[in-house]
Amino acid sequence: TDYNFIITALCPVNLRIDGLIYNERDNSIAKKESCDRIVELPSDGFLFPLFNDRAPDINGVLYYTKNAKKPNTSVVEELLGCEFSMTCQNEKETFKDILTSVVGDELDYDLITAVNDKISTFVDQNAHETEIPTIDEHRLSSILWEAGVSQKKLEKLHGVYENAMHGKVFRAVNLVEDKVTISGMGFKMTVDNYHKGDVSTAIGKVIFGVADTAVDVNGIGIKMDGVANG
Repeated sequence: TDYNFIITALCPVNLRIDGLIYNERDNSIAKKESCDRIVELPSDGFLFPLFNDRAPDINGVLYYTKNAKKPNTSVVEELLGCEFSMTCQNEKETFKDILTSVVGDELDYDLITAVNDKISTFVDQNAHETEIPTIDEHRLSSILWEAGVSQKKLEKLHGVYENAMHGKVFRAVNLVEDKVTISGMGFKMTVDNYHKGDVSTAIGKVIFGVADTAVDVNGIGIKMDGVANG
């Protein structure tokens, strides 16, 4: 199958002034009238059509941005005529904010890892589907309930989700954490998911005798009661 495509780079262009000259007619110093145009590295770009399943896909366009954390939404929406979707990092950060706002003081290590397990299982179950598995408000509510979040906390989900997502959905694969990272009080620990069950004991030894210790689990802040007996 032939793959014909268009690739476009949007590059900032600056004028290069080499120096100043003496203008005899005006008896003045002036910039040189001749100047070069310097093309800098691309700030945005796109490739059309996509290449999926060993064939062109005219229903999609691949967008590039120099700054992944602050993509140029005007290029996506106005130039390409596409609806802007959050980046993977944006989705993770938004999801963490929703989880923190909804669950609040019920957040602990076991709940965070349980939610991650539920999402990972959902991704695996839909791995062979043609559509990308997504998580909307209803599915997120089910995942949080199965992970142990109380009904009282879940009552806040609708407002928090709508304010953060404005009707959009998460791509499930972007929310899965392959490892567990715990940091706080000058320490940082990263383990794979296979050994995550041993982490609570390890943390307890690190924060021995300290009450209400602030700890981040995969970037989500929780508090752990200090261990009085080792």
